[in-house]
Amino acid sequence: MSPEFQYPTRGVQIWTPLTINPEDFQTRTGFGHLTVARLKPGVTLEQAQTEVSLIATRLAQQYPEKNKDVRFSVTPLRRDIAGVAQKPLIVLLGSALGLLLIGCCNLVNLLLARALTRSRETAVRSALGATRSRLVRQAAAELLPILALGSCIGVLAAKLGIEFMVPWLPAALPRVEEIQVNLPVLWFSGAILFITAALVLLLPAMQALRFDLVAGLREDSRTSSGTAGKARIRNLLVVGQVALTVILLAGAGLLIRTFAALKDVNPGFRPQGVLSLQLAISRSKYEGDDKVAGFCQRILEQVHALPWVEAAGMGNRLPLGGPSGLSSVYFERANQEPGSLEATDETTTTPDYFRAMGIPVLQGRSFTEQDTTNAPLVVVVDEQVAHLAWPGESPLGKRVRSSPNSAWAEVVGVVGHIRHESLDRDQRLQIYWNYLQRARVGMTLVVRTSGDARLLVDPVLGAIKAVDPDQPAYAVRTMTEVLDQSLAMRWFNTVVVSLFAGASLLLAMVGIYGVIAWTVRQRTREIGVRMALGAQRNAVLALVLRGGLQLAGAGIVLGLIGAMVLSRLLRSLLFGVGPADPLTFAAVPVLLVSAALLACWLPARRAVKVDPMEALRYE
Repeated sequence: MSPEFQYPTRGVQIWTPLTINPEDFQTRTGFGHLTVARLKPGVTLEQAQTEVSLIATRLAQQYPEKNKDVRFSVTPLRRDIAGVAQKPLIVLLGSALGLLLIGCCNLVNLLLARALTRSRETAVRSALGATRSRLVRQAAAELLPILALGSCIGVLAAKLGIEFMVPWLPAALPRVEEIQVNLPVLWFSGAILFITAALVLLLPAMQALRFDLVAGLREDSRTSSGTAGKARIRNLLVVGQVALTVILLAGAGLLIRTFAALKDVNPGFRPQGVLSLQLAISRSKYEGDDKVAGFCQRILEQVHALPWVEAAGMGNRLPLGGPSGLSSVYFERANQEPGSLEATDETTTTPDYFRAMGIPVLQGRSFTEQDTTNAPLVVVVDEQVAHLAWPGESPLGKRVRSSPNSAWAEVVGVVGHIRHESLDRDQRLQIYWNYLQRARVGMTLVVRTSGDARLLVDPVLGAIKAVDPDQPAYAVRTMTEVLDQSLAMRWFNTVVVSLFAGASLLLAMVGIYGVIAWTVRQRTREIGVRMALGAQRNAVLALVLRGGLQLAGAGIVLGLIGAMVLSRLLRSLLFGVGPADPLTFAAVPVLLVSAALLACWLPARRAVKVDPMEALRYE
């Protein structure tokens, strides 16, 4: 494989042969594997799905007790790798395009204002023989150096920004190492630059083509606000900026509210002060479940002897570790046929696992070292299994089994329900088996301390080496880091969209300020006349502010309508908040109105300071 090959995730660095416990062939419980296959030439995905569905049907007929409800799904590898990031990246692309359009509106407004200022100069050039196409080319020649310089600065900033951001990007984002400013990116950026230049030049060019030479020579550009059509275009551009800003702010607000809701979710365990690391126990070195269990027991004895260790346990699955294979659990009921629970998570744990993870034992007890292979089978269930299987009854003493033909196991305890797959999904039931009665070679060691869990890394690794110097330990993380990593993609989306929304708000303020400032300058004589005729400064101040707020109000209304429609597309990314969240859609207009008032304040202050005598002499 090439050095940049990353599969299935960028954290994988070594591949080893797959070793399957021979007992799994008898119990038929190995549903947690993924198969990667290359289709033959000419074979479609639908044909492959049909074939594996037939295989699943035959297995269900041959082994009804275990394969009755098992289905196989064929998925393109590209979708399997990048599917988790597809919708978030589309949201980011939409945010970037919105910010680009807002920038274009600002630039067009500035060019229109500049063209209006130079209307007399344009009239003189036309009178001297300049054609309309020549005037358009002149405008393009003046704009292109600005765009070229800005694009160069942008490419440099993108390169430096990527180098800074890549180490901080979430691990769930696929192909992170390949993110760079390469030739395809430059071609794409060049195309966007060309389209931007065309959009920015379109309106000024149309104004130049419709330019009235006689009116231009007569027009006093310093005292006129231009034609009503030009003013209307500038106002519409500002309204569009504000509307796009409302959409981006609403999206950012919904994502922020979602992230806050996820941070408040109780995962069902206490992650503070817990260190986790994974062990891959060799079946060739420790043959048989008893030897695997004995090896785990010796490691736990060494770790328990370390200072500052409050509790230590092992489990074959770590919470928030992502999806895994599911199984059915059959439970015993009084005077009735046994029932079954589908989509149940099974975890093998050691006795002190629940105390180490901070999972509360609600009824009964946890496992003990006396629950050996010679003792009756025991199991611990979570509170949801207890409620669904034996509503209104005590689950203690009841029995469950993993298949219709397997041995019954007695329920000795009930523990709290935890979020095993992710914080935003809570549909899985959970049961726990004793490691002495059902050993696993892939185990995760969790160690609880009252201090900083990171300080236990070296002592715990030393304890493992003391038992077996050749035993590898990997994925060393605190449970707080595991919790943060499960939210990393959400955090990335929220931060980037919020940055885009903040930048759009700033650009919208600049746009409103520019239009109002230009209007105040063009209406200087009118304002002077009003004040000479007795208009109060507060009335002039209100006049200017009202003009800016009218533009902002129109943009806010349009933006809220657009945000209500587009927020439905974010539904799958939201948690604990609806697409029409009242708090978000109330806060955004307040923020926009405040920003509009701030943007209008300086031009309004300048207007009330106009000297009527100076304004009347204004030429």
